[in-house]
Amino acid sequence: MAKAQLILADIDSFGAVAAEDDPILDFFLATSTHERIATGDALLVLGRKGSGKTALVRYFSERDDTDAISRALSFKAYPWQATP
Repeated sequence: MAKAQLILADIDSFGAVAAEDDPILDFFLATSTHERIATGDALLVLGRKGSGKTALVRYFSERDDTDAISRALSFKAYPWQATP
């Protein structure tokens, strides 16, 4: 019995829902990580997909009642093909 081949180029989407599209701020829960960022104890947040990095970025960049000065960055227009 031959195995079916899956060709990545034929896949339209790996999933329609992304954190960037969810109403994250409606369900945001402040944690110790949030506090460490707010107080400046943590300046860099690393984590696996789905660990809450986007929620933290959106919390600090989109809420009106936060004292943090931050701005979300996007690499959509970054020229990845550019070489030195």
